[in-house]
Amino acid sequence: MELKVLLMTQKNSRTGQWFDLPSPEFERRLKWLGSKGIEPVVLDITGDVPFSVLKHIKVSDLNEVAQALEELDVEIIENLETFLAYETLEELIESDGKHFFFHGGDGMTEIAENLVKNGEISPYIDESDLMADYLDFEAIGRDLENSYNFFELPDGEMVEYVD
Repeated sequence: MELKVLLMTQKNSRTGQWFDLPSPEFERRLKWLGSKGIEPVVLDITGDVPFSVLKHIKVSDLNEVAQALEELDVEIIENLETFLAYETLEELIESDGKHFFFHGGDGMTEIAENLVKNGEISPYIDESDLMADYLDFEAIGRDLENSYNFFELPDGEMVEYVD
Protein backbone atom coordinates (compact mmCIF):
# COMPACT_ATOMS: atom_id res chain seq x y z
CA MET A 1 0.00 0.00 0.00
CA GLU A 2 1.29 3.44 -0.87
CA LEU A 3 0.26 6.49 1.12
CA LYS A 4 2.02 9.87 1.05
CA VAL A 5 1.10 13.02 2.94
CA LEU A 6 2.28 16.59 2.55
CA LEU A 7 2.82 18.01 6.03
CA MET A 8 2.92 21.75 6.50
CA THR A 9 2.46 24.15 9.37
CA GLN A 10 -0.03 26.94 9.96
CA LYS A 11 2.93 29.23 10.68
CA ASN A 12 4.73 28.71 7.37
CA SER A 13 2.40 27.54 4.64
CA ARG A 14 4.98 27.96 1.87
CA THR A 15 7.15 25.00 2.72
CA GLY A 16 6.23 21.45 3.53
CA GLN A 17 7.56 17.95 3.56
CA TRP A 18 6.25 14.75 1.98
CA PHE A 19 6.16 11.59 4.10
CA ASP A 20 5.50 7.99 3.12
CA LEU A 21 3.20 6.51 5.75
CA PRO A 22 3.51 4.69 8.04
CA SER A 23 6.79 6.35 8.97
CA PRO A 24 8.78 6.91 12.19
CA GLU A 25 10.05 10.17 10.66
CA PHE A 26 6.47 11.43 10.44
CA GLU A 27 5.97 10.68 14.17
CA ARG A 28 9.24 12.43 15.06
CA ARG A 29 8.28 15.48 13.00
CA LEU A 30 4.87 15.69 14.70
CA LYS A 31 6.49 15.46 18.16
CA TRP A 32 9.05 18.11 17.25
CA LEU A 33 6.35 20.46 15.94
CA GLY A 34 4.25 19.83 19.06
CA SER A 35 7.19 20.63 21.34
CA LYS A 36 7.53 23.99 19.55
CA GLY A 37 3.81 24.70 19.86
CA ILE A 38 3.36 24.56 16.08
CA GLU A 39 0.16 23.11 14.64
CA PRO A 40 0.80 20.65 11.76
CA VAL A 41 -1.51 20.60 8.76
CA VAL A 42 -1.84 17.95 6.06
CA LEU A 43 -2.25 19.74 2.77
CA ASP A 44 -2.40 16.74 0.45
CA ILE A 45 -2.65 12.94 0.51
CA THR A 46 -1.76 10.73 -2.43
CA GLY A 47 -1.54 6.99 -2.96
CA ASP A 48 -3.82 3.98 -2.72
CA VAL A 49 -6.18 5.54 -0.18
CA PRO A 50 -8.33 8.44 -1.45
CA PHE A 51 -8.05 11.79 0.34
CA SER A 52 -11.84 11.74 0.87
CA VAL A 53 -11.41 8.68 3.13
CA LEU A 54 -8.70 10.21 5.31
CA LYS A 55 -9.60 13.90 5.37
CA HIS A 56 -11.40 13.62 8.74
CA ILE A 57 -8.60 11.70 10.48
CA LYS A 58 -6.59 13.76 12.96
CA VAL A 59 -3.02 14.44 11.80
CA SER A 60 -1.67 12.74 14.92
CA ASP A 61 -3.59 9.53 14.04
CA LEU A 62 -2.59 9.27 10.36
CA ASN A 63 0.49 7.13 10.95
CA GLU A 64 -1.44 4.65 13.09
CA VAL A 65 -4.27 4.47 10.53
CA ALA A 66 -1.75 3.92 7.71
CA GLN A 67 -0.17 1.07 9.69
CA ALA A 68 -3.58 -0.55 10.23
CA LEU A 69 -4.52 -0.14 6.56
CA GLU A 70 -1.34 -1.97 5.53
CA GLU A 71 -2.63 -5.03 7.38
CA LEU A 72 -5.90 -5.15 5.41
CA ASP A 73 -6.35 -7.37 2.38
CA VAL A 74 -5.15 -5.77 -0.87
CA GLU A 75 -8.61 -6.29 -2.40
CA ILE A 76 -10.11 -4.13 0.37
CA ILE A 77 -7.57 -1.33 -0.11
CA GLU A 78 -8.10 -1.32 -3.89
CA ASN A 79 -11.87 -0.97 -3.40
CA LEU A 80 -11.87 0.92 -0.11
CA GLU A 81 -14.70 3.30 -0.92
CA THR A 82 -16.97 0.36 -1.83
CA PHE A 83 -16.24 -1.37 1.48
CA LEU A 84 -16.82 1.88 3.37
CA ALA A 85 -20.46 1.73 2.27
CA TYR A 86 -20.80 -1.18 4.73
CA GLU A 87 -18.49 -0.17 7.59
CA THR A 88 -16.77 2.99 8.77
CA LEU A 89 -13.00 3.18 8.40
CA GLU A 90 -12.61 2.58 12.14
CA GLU A 91 -14.88 -0.49 12.05
CA LEU A 92 -13.08 -1.86 9.00
CA ILE A 93 -9.69 -1.49 10.68
CA GLU A 94 -10.95 -2.87 14.00
CA SER A 95 -12.52 -5.93 12.37
CA ASP A 96 -9.50 -6.35 10.07
CA GLY A 97 -11.97 -6.83 7.21
CA LYS A 98 -13.18 -10.12 8.65
CA HIS A 99 -16.85 -9.28 8.00
CA PHE A 100 -16.24 -9.62 4.27
CA PHE A 101 -16.10 -13.00 2.53
CA PHE A 102 -14.70 -13.19 -0.98
CA HIS A 103 -16.45 -15.72 -3.21
CA GLY A 104 -14.57 -15.14 -6.45
CA GLY A 105 -15.83 -13.85 -9.78
CA ASP A 106 -18.14 -16.73 -10.53
CA GLY A 107 -21.51 -14.98 -10.20
CA MET A 108 -24.32 -15.91 -7.86
CA THR A 109 -25.26 -19.15 -9.64
CA GLU A 110 -21.79 -20.64 -9.23
CA ILE A 111 -21.58 -19.34 -5.68
CA ALA A 112 -24.82 -21.21 -4.93
CA GLU A 113 -23.40 -24.38 -6.52
CA ASN A 114 -20.20 -24.13 -4.49
CA LEU A 115 -22.07 -23.49 -1.23
CA VAL A 116 -24.37 -26.48 -1.81
CA LYS A 117 -21.58 -28.81 -2.89
CA ASN A 118 -19.44 -27.83 0.10
CA GLY A 119 -22.35 -28.51 2.47
CA GLU A 120 -22.59 -24.88 3.57
CA ILE A 121 -26.28 -24.51 2.65
CA SER A 122 -27.45 -27.98 3.58
CA PRO A 123 -25.34 -30.57 5.33
CA TYR A 124 -27.50 -33.28 3.73
CA ILE A 125 -26.49 -32.50 0.15
CA ASP A 126 -22.91 -32.63 -1.05
CA GLU A 127 -21.01 -32.83 -4.32
CA SER A 128 -21.45 -36.60 -4.65
CA ASP A 129 -25.19 -36.56 -3.89
CA LEU A 130 -27.50 -37.04 -6.87
CA MET A 131 -30.01 -34.63 -5.29
CA ALA A 132 -27.66 -31.76 -6.12
CA ASP A 133 -28.36 -32.38 -9.81
CA TYR A 134 -32.03 -31.48 -9.28
CA LEU A 135 -31.47 -28.13 -7.61
CA ASP A 136 -32.07 -24.82 -9.39
CA PHE A 137 -28.77 -23.08 -8.62
CA GLU A 138 -29.80 -19.94 -10.47
CA ALA A 139 -32.82 -19.57 -8.16
CA ILE A 140 -30.71 -20.35 -5.08
CA GLY A 141 -28.18 -17.73 -6.21
CA ARG A 142 -30.95 -15.16 -6.69
CA ASP A 143 -32.30 -15.94 -3.21
CA LEU A 144 -28.83 -15.59 -1.70
CA GLU A 145 -28.37 -12.22 -3.39
CA ASN A 146 -31.79 -11.00 -2.22
CA SER A 147 -31.47 -12.34 1.33
CA TYR A 148 -27.86 -11.52 2.15
CA ASN A 149 -25.45 -8.62 1.62
CA PHE A 150 -23.64 -9.55 -1.59
CA PHE A 151 -21.99 -6.98 -3.81
CA GLU A 152 -19.77 -7.13 -6.86
CA LEU A 153 -16.38 -5.45 -7.11
CA PRO A 154 -15.32 -3.78 -10.37
CA ASP A 155 -13.14 -6.80 -11.22
CA GLY A 156 -16.22 -9.08 -11.03
CA GLU A 157 -15.44 -10.67 -7.67
CA MET A 158 -18.48 -11.32 -5.49
CA VAL A 159 -18.19 -10.31 -1.83
CA GLU A 160 -20.54 -11.08 1.04
CA TYR A 161 -20.83 -8.75 4.03
CA VAL A 162 -21.73 -10.51 7.28
CA ASP A 163 -22.34 -8.20 10.22
